[in-house]
Amino acid sequence: MSSSTRRGARFAAVVGLSAAIVVGLAGPASAAPGQNEATGLSATGLINAGPFSFVDFPGTPPGTGPYTDTLISANVPGLLSSGTLVTNVSGTSADATVENLSVTLSALATVNAGVVSSECSYDDATGVLSGSASLVDAEVTLLGLLPDIALDASPAPNTGVTVPGVAEITLNRQVLAPDGTLTVDAIFIDLLSGTQTITIATSHCHPEVLVIPVIAPQFAIGAGVLGLMVLGFFLYRRQQNSAVVAQA
Repeated sequence: MSSSTRRGARFAAVVGLSAAIVVGLAGPASAAPGQNEATGLSATGLINAGPFSFVDFPGTPPGTGPYTDTLISANVPGLLSSGTLVTNVSGTSADATVENLSVTLSALATVNAGVVSSECSYDDATGVLSGSASLVDAEVTLLGLLPDIALDASPAPNTGVTVPGVAEITLNRQVLAPDGTLTVDAIFIDLLSGTQTITIATSHCHPEVLVIPVIAPQFAIGAGVLGLMVLGFFLYRRQQNSAVVAQA
């Protein structure tokens, strides 16, 4: 094989390899670091349950989804029950909603709520990451002589509610991690000094826009066709050169 033919073959191989790489990139690709998540309910401790209704963005593997989920109900006997749970995520936000919630704190205390929700979002224009929580018809119901404890409809971040000797409840619990991610729990319940925890309506956001880069399929196909054309041209030239030598 002549030096020019060898160079041509090497060039064609490089083009073909580049095309193959491009085709590989045409599918879902890795997103930016971190991910956005939403969870309806979860419990850890003596009883581990959930997560109920969990979604994340960009998904595992990236680009697979789904990015929304609806669960008709959740039930952990002796601990909690709920009606519909709905969770949603996108590249800039997450939200979670739990309806008709009931959590057993003790034989004499329960948390009840019509609707519990949280949300977080990242504003690409301002670079601000924010979160909030809301509660509808929420209270700690106490049997006996003690009055029920009404829970704020729009609680400030990390609002504490104590049920003496039973539980510490945090409304609109917001935790900012060292990497800048924000986690918002509409209600976080700590039973008996951490023996049991219950997390209700959790949203988790990363401080940047999460994207799934995709190279246009037509570009990948075009690169592949180009590689084949170049390879074909040099094979044709090689055949022509061999014919000239044979005639000589």
